[in-house]
Amino acid sequence: MNRFASAPWASFILLATDLIPLAAASVPADELLAPNAKLEKVAGELRFSEGPAWHPDGYLLFEDIPRNRIMKLDAAGNVTVFREPSGHSNGLAFDKERRLVAAEGNSTGGGRRISRTEKDGKVVTLADRYNGKRLNSPNDLAIDAVGRIYFTDPRYGSQEGVE
Repeated sequence: MNRFASAPWASFILLATDLIPLAAASVPADELLAPNAKLEKVAGELRFSEGPAWHPDGYLLFEDIPRNRIMKLDAAGNVTVFREPSGHSNGLAFDKERRLVAAEGNSTGGGRRISRTEKDGKVVTLADRYNGKRLNSPNDLAIDAVGRIYFTDPRYGSQEGVE
């Protein structure tokens, strides 16, 4: 049985609260989790983690944003670095071809772009400008059934460099 069947999802609810859809916030925990689910810490020493994305091959990717890396949690519970540097990415999703799409932020060393990690590991830019101006700080993203990518582009804190 896949170890993600119950407990690790409960763990990630603690580590990355954006895993709980807004609609689920009012659903009692016993309806979201298996009755025998136990909280389990699956990753530690993360400075700030967000952007979880589940891959159909059975692993979870998530961010360690300040450390500029994307982490991988496999079915055996091993946590390894998937991509470093990550462009200080936050939002992650997989496209129909199972390639990683990332919203790279504006932190020092941030990409200020939407990137895709090809299956061979090469990182390509999908978007870094709109109407000739650089993106602010791509944050979250979603990919629809057709393959269109939707993303947010806020600028938190300093407005320096906003085009």
